[in-house]
Amino acid sequence: LAGALHALVCQGKPHVARAQLEAALQIQPHDVVAMRLAQAAHLASGNIIGALNCVSRTFPIFDPGHPLYGSVLGMLAMGLTVNRHHAAGDINADRAVNMTAKQDMVALSTQARSHLLQRRTSEGVTWFSDARELFEGSPLLTDMWSTEASIQAQRGKYYAAKRCIVRGIEAQQALPRPNVLALARLTWALWSLGLHVSACGLGVDLSPEMEWGELSELWAALPPGA
Repeated sequence: LAGALHALVCQGKPHVARAQLEAALQIQPHDVVAMRLAQAAHLASGNIIGALNCVSRTFPIFDPGHPLYGSVLGMLAMGLTVNRHHAAGDINADRAVNMTAKQDMVALSTQARSHLLQRRTSEGVTWFSDARELFEGSPLLTDMWSTEASIQAQRGKYYAAKRCIVRGIEAQQALPRPNVLALARLTWALWSLGLHVSACGLGVDLSPEMEWGELSELWAALPPGA
């Protein structure tokens, strides 16, 4: 798995990592670490069908008594949710969160993303208030801030959305090396907020020029080809 992890995290080449991890899963279908990395690689390369298939094809062989069953269930929920199978995704994410005592970040991230995709904005804001401390120190912290920013923008709470983006940028600035996927989500959230601000003719104090500059510096800090 070392080569695949290097391709995914250090080189920013999810398509290379994806092929290596899928090959590993053919040999060891119970390898939950390879499965989680494979799903991340599929998501990073925009292959949402692959993000579901890499889990769903082997999920039936996992016994509910397996110590990592809840984590695999969380990955299945993520695959279902990004493919807009919302009802099944919600059910499995809730089960995974309960089975893992709210310790599985993929399951928690799935719940957050489900609120955004289904435009359940009020419920989503309440969820973030209750769960935010769970993400402190997690690699998914920036993802959470980006998702909450999008939810706040949908609600018309543009100042709150901008604060979430600022927190997401700060989380990336604190890392030794920014994460490509996290930067992509922050960029999308900031671009979306800019559209809202422009369309509504809001004041210049909401204009995101400073945040664009900070994001540009984070992108520039990535190695060539990342």
